[in-house]
Amino acid sequence: MNFMFYNCSSLNYINLSNFDTTKTEKMNSMFFNCTSLKSLDLSNFDTSQVNNMSSMFYNCINLAYLNLSNFITSQVNDTSEMFYNCKSLKSLDLSNFNTSNIINLDSMFYGRQNLELLNFSISNPEARINNIFMLTDSNLIFCSEYSGEISIDINSSMKKLVYCNDIRKYNNNSNIKYKCYSKNSPSYNNGTCDIL
Repeated sequence: MNFMFYNCSSLNYINLSNFDTTKTEKMNSMFFNCTSLKSLDLSNFDTSQVNNMSSMFYNCINLAYLNLSNFITSQVNDTSEMFYNCKSLKSLDLSNFNTSNIINLDSMFYGRQNLELLNFSISNPEARINNIFMLTDSNLIFCSEYSGEISIDINSSMKKLVYCNDIRKYNNNSNIKYKCYSKNSPSYNNGTCDIL
């Protein structure tokens, strides 16, 4: 199913409720550049055999609703650029994602993002997570815990960064490191980060 709807830029609605995906192993670039798609419910998908979801929703710029609530990702090893430039998504619940075998999360949420709520955690400390976010706006991204240092493109004019459930370090290409605090931390200061 990889590249199945690749570059279907005029596709604005699709019903996949009867799709049998039980034997599917690859979903990479499945909806790549489906720029007119506004809503997508994939809760019926059986993804238990899928190993590649890279660029699955790449540049779906008008996708405002996405239901991945039943995704099984225990076999997935690549989610790089999965939500690249999905700038219409305001919330994304990936709490069901098992990331223990994912080794490549590079640029997973890269591009212009307007996420206000993100529920997602990374459990593989060996995972590549370069440029997982590009933060260019003043919106906040709420995330779960991360297992290591994350490379992020940081706009120098932006003070509000990412805050997590516990203190994590972040760096950009200039190796400027930030310490970010959770909302419940005594050191929390309206989502701002301290330069180390």
